[in-house]
Amino acid sequence: MSKVSSVLLTFVTVFILATIPALLAAQVSGPPPLPPKRIDIVFGGPVDSQLVSRVTEFIETELTVNLVARTPLTDLKDGFDELTKELAATVNASSEICLLAVVAAPWKSQRQGSVYEPLHVGILNISALTVTSDDDTPLSRKEQFERRVEKEALRAMALLCGLKPCPFPQCCLYEHQNEQELDRKARNLCPPCHSKAMDALRKASVPVGDKDVSGSK
Repeated sequence: MSKVSSVLLTFVTVFILATIPALLAAQVSGPPPLPPKRIDIVFGGPVDSQLVSRVTEFIETELTVNLVARTPLTDLKDGFDELTKELAATVNASSEICLLAVVAAPWKSQRQGSVYEPLHVGILNISALTVTSDDDTPLSRKEQFERRVEKEALRAMALLCGLKPCPFPQCCLYEHQNEQELDRKARNLCPPCHSKAMDALRKASVPVGDKDVSGSK
């Protein structure tokens, strides 16, 4: 073997030995973590400021996340489809996973809401949740209405995160058929659905807290 070949072989050997630890470390650590993403919420129409704070805090507590509040909507367009198109155009999929709009809509339609998961947009029309009659509950109409908004806002947010309706009546993801079922079902996610929501948020790179606050109320 020539002297040049010997030097070259030594260099290649040293290079390989020096590279192996780095390659092994890369395999152990895996790919770099994705940049954190956020969840946006926006309110529109004549929504009471106290209700804005209550709903925001409720979702943040249930999902142990920090919501990013957008500037309130002043133009609600002329229905769900038009508003959805407008909101979808503002969602940056590289930095946020979804946008929930909670609006007191002036539309004639009493449609409660829609979740457009492919567009990462959900709309909750709280005007359709107004309590119109007294029933067998010790709650005031105001408290009953605000609880409806809480559970349906959380339900919409969970659906936007990829969860499915739940057959358990003590879960906000239960698909109620009337106002009585809406009022009877829990405001919270049931433990299995809460666990799925946490997994979905972590998978989507949304920072979540470690404290489990799930449980039916």
